[in-house]
Amino acid sequence: MSHKSEQYAAVLLDALRNIVLRGFHDPRIAGLITLTSVKLSPDFKQATVMVSVLPDEQAELTVHGLQAAQRHIRHELGNKIEHRSPPTLTFRVDTTGKKEAAVLRALQKVAIEREQVVKEEKKGEQGAGNGEPG
Repeated sequence: MSHKSEQYAAVLLDALRNIVLRGFHDPRIAGLITLTSVKLSPDFKQATVMVSVLPDEQAELTVHGLQAAQRHIRHELGNKIEHRSPPTLTFRVDTTGKKEAAVLRALQKVAIEREQVVKEEKKGEQGAGNGEPG
């Protein structure tokens, strides 16, 4: 991604966060909504907005509601940014947080198992050390 597209994506993300922060009258758009990133097409005409929603059960419904409000959001976006024509928005559920959490849980489980093995080895060494002459 070029520097210009990174800057534009950051401007879009900030403006979109402000728009979403004000809220919507759509009951589908509920929960703790976090816009995590914006991915732009090379011509800046399309933008994919990654959305994280808590609780997870609300994610699909909230994204559906945001997609239904896309025209309104795009209009508001046009008022906030200094760009000729704001990109067409597509909202997607961001699952990277879930994947990261699963990896962290797996790493934590391995660390706990490793600690248990080390403790058992130390107990075995101490028991063997007591029977040997010093």
